[in-house]
Amino acid sequence: MDHNRPENPPLVAANGVSKVFPVRPGLYASGRRYIHAVDRVSLSVSAGEIVGLVGESGCGKTTLGRLLLRLETPTGGSIFFDGVDITRLRGRRLRGIRRGMQIIFQDPASSLNPRFTVRETLVEAILAHRRRPSNRDLNARLAALLQMVGISIATLDRYPREFSGGERQRVAIARALAVDPRFIVADEPISSLDLAHQAQIVALLEQLRKELDVSFLLISHDLDVVQRLCTRVAVMYLGRIFEIAPAKRLFDHPRHPYTQALMAATLSPDPDSQKRPLILPGDPPSPQDPPKGCTFHPRCPHAEAQCSALEPPLRKAAPNHFTKCYFDV
Repeated sequence: MDHNRPENPPLVAANGVSKVFPVRPGLYASGRRYIHAVDRVSLSVSAGEIVGLVGESGCGKTTLGRLLLRLETPTGGSIFFDGVDITRLRGRRLRGIRRGMQIIFQDPASSLNPRFTVRETLVEAILAHRRRPSNRDLNARLAALLQMVGISIATLDRYPREFSGGERQRVAIARALAVDPRFIVADEPISSLDLAHQAQIVALLEQLRKELDVSFLLISHDLDVVQRLCTRVAVMYLGRIFEIAPAKRLFDHPRHPYTQALMAATLSPDPDSQKRPLILPGDPPSPQDPPKGCTFHPRCPHAEAQCSALEPPLRKAAPNHFTKCYFDV
């Protein structure tokens, strides 16, 4: 049974997915070593749903997003899109599936080709998955895309350098929407923007989900944004899902000590708040040599002997709320 799957049939599903990267040995090292970037993760996204994925930097969030899009090939497990097993698809069959899946990158300044105008950027995306439409249909499609993301059609022949950071991200979102995807991975889509543009892009993503019924995996460090946009939230640590629940339930009643630490580290908008941050000891362990048992136990304030010996299962803590911990803390 997939504890991370909602009641509705999933559009995208990872079942026990792992990704291991070999590490080149140093001058005096012997034997091959591996980074366990994603370790037996099961996660699904239903039609019209926004699932948030949070956790410290380096925990495997981006790798998991790339696996769901099949930009990476999993080392183990399986990935399904709309009921089709895409785990080992290649070539034309994979390109056909990819029309339904797109990505929005963190930094639009680096993800957009500086030599392409907005027109060229969008036309390239359209033609990558379709036969060339008539000029009339193409121009209508370009106008519709720009209207969706709130950019004037008069900007079609401008280059990325002529836009603000927020406008560039709108162009990047228009590019992702160009082939009518059903699923989008948004990988830190606002982290490179100033506060004003962050708020605008968040509102735009919320609007697009409602109007287009497109599904999102939102990878973010901004828990306020995740709480506002997401229907469910998964918490990732050292390549594994440690907690997953509906967004309101997770933010109101986090059950895992790691999730509690993440929540406690956020600043409260209330200046009189008495919330005190929970400081975790040490740094996350190396994904080359993860601890035995619960990989969080070296930093956990509640760890007991069994935590260092046996890996806890992902168990049901409340309706639709699962946590990878032995205890209710």
